[in-house]
Amino acid sequence: MFKILYLFPVLWLAGCKLIPTLPQVDLHDAAWRVLEGQAVWRPNRTAPELAGEFLLATNVNHAIYFQFSKAPFPMIVAQSTAKGWQLEIPIRGKCYSGPGSPPARVIWLRLPALLRGEPPPKHWLWTHSGDHWTLANEKTGESIDGVLNARVMEAP
Repeated sequence: MFKILYLFPVLWLAGCKLIPTLPQVDLHDAAWRVLEGQAVWRPNRTAPELAGEFLLATNVNHAIYFQFSKAPFPMIVAQSTAKGWQLEIPIRGKCYSGPGSPPARVIWLRLPALLRGEPPPKHWLWTHSGDHWTLANEKTGESIDGVLNARVMEAP
């Protein structure tokens, strides 16, 4: 029993390193389609707004890669594949992952489906007009107001 208690701090400090990471993403591969834009994100009702740039990539295998950055720091890095999902918050040293589809609260990974016209998860409101879109969680107060750049990067 006491051995387990001594092991807990080691596991806690290791954090994301013990969770199997998803494969490295090569956005220069022809299988990826990359969208870029700007967004203003409010993590919850009482948090300040954070303005930054995002990169949203999808590939032919339905994998998704997302990064929200405020130069020069990535604030959110998320990825999903058919096998699982992963969300990193580098500035907080946090990492979350799991098998299968990501939970609805990892809303960044829902953007491709929303842009295709699929409905948002429960408690989320979605509006989309031209290159502008807005997501708002009526329960938590999280909101994202985004604009897609006209430029779409296709791999060479």
